[in-house]
Amino acid sequence: MDFSRLAENEEIWSSLDFVPWEDGSARGFYRRVTIVKDGLLGEVARYLADDYVVLKYESDDVRRLEHEAKPEHELMTQRWLFVQNNGKNSSRRRTFWLGLKGGAEFYTYTLGTEAEKEICDLAYIVNAADGNSQKTETLLADC
Repeated sequence: MDFSRLAENEEIWSSLDFVPWEDGSARGFYRRVTIVKDGLLGEVARYLADDYVVLKYESDDVRRLEHEAKPEHELMTQRWLFVQNNGKNSSRRRTFWLGLKGGAEFYTYTLGTEAEKEICDLAYIVNAADGNSQKTETLLADC
């Protein structure tokens, strides 16, 4: 799949702290987000989440990247979104040490379709980069 054209709208990606990323033949964008849980007495927990939006990839890259995903210190979630032009949206989840060391989630997403709740924020960004503002607003309302 090759959706490199979605990378042309750099303003959208950079405004949301995404940076260009590549691994072998796979290319797209990456960001690391710090999530802080607060309570009445202050901070309760702090952890990291990585988001990957893969715009260009070969068919074997999905399995390869799934196999290469490894736990990291304080990294609880890795979300991988592989953009496709047709087909059924799908998801696969993998945990590290029964979830104690986090996990990785792999999604295929068909541009312009309704996304799973877990990735509706990423689907919104991808559709905005595609310039489909009417569809983007509809997807955001469904999140």
